[in-house]
Amino acid sequence: MAMLAACLAAAVYFTGVFWLEVAVNESSHGAGSSPSPSCRADAPDGDISRIASYRVSHLPLQFECVLDDGTTYASSEFPGSLTAFPAILAVSAALLTASARSDQPIRHRTHSPNRQFDP
Repeated sequence: MAMLAACLAAAVYFTGVFWLEVAVNESSHGAGSSPSPSCRADAPDGDISRIASYRVSHLPLQFECVLDDGTTYASSEFPGSLTAFPAILAVSAALLTASARSDQPIRHRTHSPNRQFDP
Protein backbone atom coordinates (compact mmCIF):
# COMPACT_ATOMS: atom_id res chain seq x y z
CA MET A 1 0.00 0.00 0.00
CA ALA A 2 2.88 2.35 0.78
CA MET A 3 4.41 1.71 -2.63
CA LEU A 4 1.09 2.51 -4.31
CA ALA A 5 0.81 5.80 -2.40
CA ALA A 6 4.38 6.72 -3.33
CA CYS A 7 3.79 5.91 -7.01
CA LEU A 8 0.57 7.91 -7.04
CA ALA A 9 2.35 10.87 -5.41
CA ALA A 10 5.06 10.79 -8.07
CA ALA A 11 2.53 10.40 -10.89
CA VAL A 12 0.39 13.34 -9.74
CA TYR A 13 3.43 15.55 -9.15
CA PHE A 14 4.98 14.81 -12.54
CA THR A 15 1.62 15.33 -14.25
CA GLY A 16 1.58 18.78 -12.65
CA VAL A 17 5.15 19.41 -13.83
CA PHE A 18 4.10 18.42 -17.35
CA TRP A 19 1.17 20.88 -17.31
CA LEU A 20 3.47 23.57 -15.96
CA GLU A 21 5.99 22.99 -18.75
CA VAL A 22 3.20 23.09 -21.36
CA ALA A 23 2.14 26.48 -19.99
CA VAL A 24 5.75 27.72 -20.14
CA ASN A 25 6.00 26.51 -23.74
CA GLU A 26 2.76 28.31 -24.65
CA SER A 27 4.05 31.45 -22.96
CA SER A 28 7.38 31.52 -24.74
CA HIS A 29 6.61 30.44 -28.32
CA GLY A 30 4.24 31.67 -30.97
CA ALA A 31 2.39 34.80 -31.95
CA GLY A 32 -0.13 34.66 -29.09
CA SER A 33 2.40 34.01 -26.36
CA SER A 34 2.68 37.51 -24.90
CA PRO A 35 1.19 38.13 -22.44
CA SER A 36 1.13 34.59 -21.19
CA PRO A 37 -2.11 32.75 -22.01
CA SER A 38 -2.10 31.34 -18.46
CA CYS A 39 -2.18 34.89 -17.05
CA ARG A 40 -4.84 36.43 -19.29
CA ALA A 41 -7.93 34.92 -17.65
CA ASP A 42 -6.94 36.03 -14.16
CA ALA A 43 -5.63 39.52 -14.98
CA PRO A 44 -6.71 42.07 -12.35
CA ASP A 45 -9.62 44.16 -13.61
CA GLY A 46 -9.33 42.30 -16.93
CA ASP A 47 -6.41 44.56 -17.95
CA ILE A 48 -3.92 42.26 -19.68
CA SER A 49 -1.71 45.21 -20.68
CA ARG A 50 -0.31 45.28 -17.11
CA ILE A 51 1.11 41.74 -17.36
CA ALA A 52 4.90 42.07 -17.62
CA SER A 53 6.13 38.46 -17.34
CA TYR A 54 5.70 35.23 -15.44
CA ARG A 55 7.58 33.05 -12.94
CA VAL A 56 7.50 29.32 -12.53
CA SER A 57 7.99 27.38 -9.30
CA HIS A 58 8.38 23.61 -9.20
CA LEU A 59 7.98 23.31 -5.43
CA PRO A 60 5.21 24.21 -4.88
CA LEU A 61 3.97 23.85 -8.44
CA GLN A 62 2.94 27.34 -9.34
CA PHE A 63 2.71 29.61 -12.35
CA GLU A 64 2.88 33.23 -11.15
CA CYS A 65 2.10 36.21 -13.31
CA VAL A 66 4.12 39.37 -12.71
CA LEU A 67 2.50 42.78 -13.26
CA ASP A 68 4.31 45.93 -14.37
CA ASP A 69 4.42 47.23 -10.76
CA GLY A 70 6.14 44.03 -9.54
CA THR A 71 3.15 42.46 -7.83
CA THR A 72 2.32 38.85 -8.62
CA TYR A 73 -0.72 36.64 -8.72
CA ALA A 74 -1.03 32.90 -9.20
CA SER A 75 -2.64 31.58 -12.34
CA SER A 76 -5.78 29.62 -11.59
CA GLU A 77 -4.71 26.98 -14.15
CA PHE A 78 -2.48 25.47 -11.46
CA PRO A 79 -4.49 24.96 -8.27
CA GLY A 80 -2.84 24.30 -4.93
CA SER A 81 -4.01 20.70 -5.07
CA LEU A 82 -1.29 19.99 -7.64
CA THR A 83 1.19 20.33 -4.80
CA ALA A 84 -0.97 19.42 -1.81
CA PHE A 85 -2.24 16.08 -3.13
CA PRO A 86 1.21 14.61 -3.92
CA ALA A 87 2.50 15.88 -0.57
CA ILE A 88 -0.34 14.17 1.30
CA LEU A 89 0.28 10.95 -0.64
CA ALA A 90 4.03 11.10 0.06
CA VAL A 91 3.42 11.58 3.80
CA SER A 92 0.92 8.72 3.73
CA ALA A 93 3.48 6.48 2.01
CA ALA A 94 6.08 7.35 4.66
CA LEU A 95 3.63 6.64 7.50
CA LEU A 96 2.53 3.36 5.94
CA THR A 97 6.16 2.31 5.52
CA ALA A 98 6.97 3.21 9.13
CA SER A 99 3.89 1.35 10.32
CA ALA A 100 4.79 -1.76 8.33
CA ARG A 101 8.32 -1.76 9.68
CA SER A 102 7.16 -1.40 13.27
CA ASP A 103 4.85 -4.42 12.92
CA GLN A 104 7.71 -6.76 12.02
CA PRO A 105 8.89 -8.82 14.96
CA ILE A 106 12.42 -8.28 16.14
CA ARG A 107 14.40 -11.48 15.88
CA HIS A 108 17.19 -12.12 18.30
CA ARG A 109 19.77 -14.71 17.44
CA THR A 110 20.89 -16.94 20.16
CA HIS A 111 24.23 -18.59 19.74
CA SER A 112 25.11 -21.74 21.52
CA PRO A 113 28.70 -21.83 22.69
CA ASN A 114 29.02 -25.46 21.56
CA ARG A 115 27.56 -24.91 18.11
CA GLN A 116 29.99 -25.13 15.25
CA PHE A 117 29.50 -23.41 11.93
CA ASP A 118 30.33 -24.98 8.62
CA PRO A 119 32.49 -22.83 6.37
